[in-house]
Amino acid sequence: MLKATTVYTDMVAGSGLRSGFANTQHLPGYAPLNIGLTHMFDLPVGDFKGVQFRFDIVNLFNERYELRNGSGIGVFCATVWSAAGLFWRAQFSVRTPARIGGSPCFELI
Repeated sequence: MLKATTVYTDMVAGSGLRSGFANTQHLPGYAPLNIGLTHMFDLPVGDFKGVQFRFDIVNLFNERYELRNGSGIGVFCATVWSAAGLFWRAQFSVRTPARIGGSPCFELI
């Protein structure tokens, strides 16, 4: 059962964009952590091969930070990163159709 399970993590680290008059300052750094899990369930019924479920937690520790604060050269709008989020999806796998001469062929009855 664990063969079909994948646990993963990633982190995006930034040193902080430039800000202030003539871009002489910079914003604080940031490093939000994301984690996730996928699992593939085999469902050999009809044309279905299985279903994969995926769960992701983005910005696990709810780190809030500014990407830019609206100051600096050519920047007129502040941008703040979003709070933590939980996302999921279900993906169904189906059998590939038979091939005749290299092109897919679906049998119509």
